[in-house]
Amino acid sequence: MMDSPTRKQFAIQSSKDGMLHLRVRAQPGASRESIRLETDGVLRLAVRAKPVGGAANRAVAACVAKRLGIARGAVTVVRGLRGRDKTLAIEGINKTEAQARLEALAEQLAGEENK
Repeated sequence: MMDSPTRKQFAIQSSKDGMLHLRVRAQPGASRESIRLETDGVLRLAVRAKPVGGAANRAVAACVAKRLGIARGAVTVVRGLRGRDKTLAIEGINKTEAQARLEALAEQLAGEENK
């Protein structure tokens, strides 16, 4: 089944072990926290935490967990521990539900940008 052209496509995939993998781009040390959707489906997350001792990675995981409405411990960074481009493993939610929540988030963010 093809998605409609207006539907947002997120960089999210299901893995064999039942986890979801979501690609994000982090901006640590930002003056304020923000989130936006890039045209390639990657979420860009600006977090205040500095990239020292894994603080920025923890902040990115916590931000995504909060936005998806799941426990903070259900989101972990599995790739990109030292870079801006990261892959997060997410458990406790299926791909359909995650996609729906991310689409709602994208619509909310688009509405905030248009204000």
